[in-house]
Amino acid sequence: MAIGTVSCIINLIIFTKKNLRQSPYSIYFIAFNISNVLLIYSSILAMILDVGYDKSTLYTTVFCRLRMYAVFLFYSLSTQYLIMASIDRVLITSLNASTRRQSSSCLAFKCIFIGSIFWIIFHCHTLVLTDMIEIASNYYSCFFQPGFYSIFTGYFTAIFSLLVPILLAIFGLWTWKNLRSIRRVKLVFSQVGNRTNKTFKGISSPHSKDRQLILMLFIDSIIFVVCCPVYSVYLLYIQIRQHKTTNNEEGRIEELIRHVSLFLAYIPFCISCYTHLFISKTFRTEVKNIFKRQ
Repeated sequence: MAIGTVSCIINLIIFTKKNLRQSPYSIYFIAFNISNVLLIYSSILAMILDVGYDKSTLYTTVFCRLRMYAVFLFYSLSTQYLIMASIDRVLITSLNASTRRQSSSCLAFKCIFIGSIFWIIFHCHTLVLTDMIEIASNYYSCFFQPGFYSIFTGYFTAIFSLLVPILLAIFGLWTWKNLRSIRRVKLVFSQVGNRTNKTFKGISSPHSKDRQLILMLFIDSIIFVVCCPVYSVYLLYIQIRQHKTTNNEEGRIEELIRHVSLFLAYIPFCISCYTHLFISKTFRTEVKNIFKRQ
């Protein structure tokens, strides 16, 4: 929770600076980090109190439902903003001039607004169909009401969590393909000189800042693709085995896998700042300026 909080705060300070905040990518990334902070404190903090300090008695039905709604909402918003940023990088690296013009701050604000309203409404079911479920004698856990709703939500969460890394991988490869196409066109342009077709004029390689933003997003997407599918596979496994009995040893193994996969699932939302420090010279310079108070 501490590592994620520091990461999000530094990212927000950097990307809200005047020289960066006008970029559509920066707008998506600002929204991504705001949602990450809210996700951390609506989910990780509650788990720390519950698992680490045995404060499950603090849970009430109202708190349970609000917490579950917040977790679903902010997870969906964070992944949405990251996917939108990936789509923006596809647009900005396109050979087609009209496609590149689609990448704008106005479009970014519209997509964030419409997407946020959609998820706010879509996850309202958790405010009604979530409850404190007794899973052992005098031990209650905040979970979905048993039956069809629990099964449906389990499969939906698993498929959604698996679909996001797939989309990020697709858009990342698409951006990489566009960059290779730009390099080939620039090579042709340099070889034929003034005799080149006017179609190639106006196509330029991304500036240094844009290249670094693309690389930063690419690394974020790779981390997401590596970390998140583990929890998705675990959820699918649980749905398949939910009607089968398990002995104590199998139960402990499943509990261990659940904690490890859940830990991995939160990594992409908490470490982006540190990966940016490793791969982006501009980002490192901006961070140094923060500590120098420049």
